[in-house]
Parts: sequence; structure tokens; C-alpha cells
Amino acid sequence: MSEDEFFRVFERVRREVDRMFRELEELVWGEERPMFDVTRRCLEPLAHVREEEDRVVVTVDLPYVRRKEDIDIRISGRDLVIEAKMRRSVQYSTLAGVYRDVSFDTYRKVIRLPEDVEPSGATARFKRGMLEITIPKRVRRFRVMVE
Repeated sequence: MSEDEFFRVFERVRREVDRMFRELEELVWGEERPMFDVTRRCLEPLAHVREEEDRVVVTVDLPYVRRKEDIDIRISGRDLVIEAKMRRSVQYSTLAGVYRDVSFDTYRKVIRLPEDVEPSGATARFKRGMLEITIPKRVRRFRVMVE
């Protein structure tokens, strides 16, 4: 078995294990999805999305994140993906009566934006554990003046 083939098989097995964990969580939690992912060791931070006339403003609470360099923000279509490294792990001896000795060291949140946006115009500010992302909405119509 070649190295490439090994890693393809390994990745397929990892995806299958992730799928089984998601199914197990659905059985345990039903419609109430937990705000954590044990397989990725990440918590889902609290977030608020505010839609304004010409932009979308997203505010995210990131306690234990110290530096802006520890935050990764990506926009793909209408999905906003936020990942951030905590300065120290958060540990639980028992979590929701299902998991034991679990620790989390990152935040991860995927937000479906309410409008098409212009990612190249996005800005972000981080201060005292609060992240604010401002993304301009995509202009749907534009009037061209005749000279």
C-alpha cells in the first residue's frame, strides 16, 4: 500500500468515525445539538448576527482567547467560519453525563449569513475577548449613469 493510498484510507475512516459520533450525538441530544465537538476538541462560542441596510455585523464571545493572531476567519459563499485557539484548555471531568475527562482548546463556529456578502470588504476587531466582524452586503443592482 502506497503512502498516498494509506492516507486516503485513513481520511475515509476518520470521516466515518466523525459521522458515527454525529449520529450518536443525535440519538443522545435529539434536536438540541450540543455546543461542543469532542472529536475536534472545540467549543462553539456564543454569537450574534445583526443585519443592517448595507452590511452584516457578527459579534462573537471568545473568552480565553488572548491574541488576534490566534483567530482565523474565513468566508465561503454565505458561510462564515470562525476558529480561535484558547490560551489554556477548558476541562470537564463529566460533560452532559455522557463524556468523561474532556478538554477543549479551540473555538469553532460556522454561521450561515442572511445575505450574500462581499468578503474582500470584511473587517474584524478583537478586544477583551469580543470579536466583531463587519461584512458589506453584495450589491445586487447598480445603476450606470450615461455620460
